[in-house]
Amino acid sequence: MKSHKTKNYEIIDIKGKLTKDIIKKCSFSFNKNKRFFKKNCDFFKIYISHTEKDFKKRSKKFYQPWVKGVSLKGKIIVIRVPKLFRESYKKYKGTAKFEMLLTHEINHIYSNFLNLYKGAYWLTEGLAMYVAGQIPGKTYKGDTILNREKAKKLLFYKLRYKKLCPEMYIVHYYATKYLTKRFGKNKFLRFIDSHSKNMKKIDFEKKFKKIFEISYDSFIEDFIGTL
Repeated sequence: MKSHKTKNYEIIDIKGKLTKDIIKKCSFSFNKNKRFFKKNCDFFKIYISHTEKDFKKRSKKFYQPWVKGVSLKGKIIVIRVPKLFRESYKKYKGTAKFEMLLTHEINHIYSNFLNLYKGAYWLTEGLAMYVAGQIPGKTYKGDTILNREKAKKLLFYKLRYKKLCPEMYIVHYYATKYLTKRFGKNKFLRFIDSHSKNMKKIDFEKKFKKIFEISYDSFIEDFIGTL
């Protein structure tokens, strides 16, 4: 393995092929998250894998054929195979660039650091895509995903996914974008900070209403109405 260490994170290349380009992309992705959240997170490690087999082994139960990166406790694992990224970029309409993937997974490190996983799971995925600039299309395999009935089910905040699906990322991105655009980034960050300051069980709906001055159910109905 070849590694590069900073005060915030360490990059570890599984095959010792760490390049200046990868180091630069990791720095860009970390700083993009740091600027958004306006703070550092705990130290973490970035593992760069180069084969699907190795990535699958390290990702364990989180592996799925279409997934190119995972965030675990204190570390992220991303696969660096240019051919795969060219194919994914074409298939998913510009959401699968390597630096986007890095930004997305580092955002999950921040979500864990800020206690967001005790809130709405959909917000952690939507926020990761939003900060990474992964703007998805509104269809998947030719089917319209953002229909009202399906979107509402995917935004139930207590929902935990046993198996990830590409469709949920689309709904979560647009809901997060709507939330930040409607109420502004400062209020959005206040809501996030309210999670990080309370390490006990969080009353998500109560906290949501206090910060945004609207009930969670009303927000969902308003968002669904834009589809």
